[in-house]
Amino acid sequence: MSDFLSATFEPAWPSEPLHPRKLAGHGRIRTATGAVPAVGVDISDVVPSGAVWLLYSIEAALVTSAAVANRTVNLFIDDAQSTVTRRVLLTDTTAQTATQTRTHAWYPGTDSISTASVSIVDGAITLLAKFPQTLLGGVLLNAGDKIRTTTALIDVADQWAAARYRVMEYIDIAA
Repeated sequence: MSDFLSATFEPAWPSEPLHPRKLAGHGRIRTATGAVPAVGVDISDVVPSGAVWLLYSIEAALVTSAAVANRTVNLFIDDAQSTVTRRVLLTDTTAQTATQTRTHAWYPGTDSISTASVSIVDGAITLLAKFPQTLLGGVLLNAGDKIRTTTALIDVADQWAAARYRVMEYIDIAA
């Protein structure tokens, strides 16, 4: 194998791409908004058809019901196939208790994948922020890849807001 890996080029041997990526342009940085899940259901968003994302950060607010429980959130990125292959798994041991609204956030940083969140207040919003090394340089996602949460002890009345994803988006012209 030779050459350099990038969002638009897959290295091959000898200096000829075996499977060249056909991505249009230089990409554009944007904030993509996921779907609002049903009440009591975790986030589950899919990279749109014809797109390739370089994912930089994620934010999503969780409003917890009055039901007493310590909710902890894990973030998964997988290929959404019948036999799931998980590419990224970020755990969080910081609990969100009953009747709280917290924005869970993942930004590039220096933490391990299982480091507890840092509580940061930004105006009226309390962020439970994580800074995993995994997001340094972004995570390359193909059309159909899934970004999802699993919330331990989620209550039927808990509500996630639509997640917001900071991405560099490319159009995959080979799709």
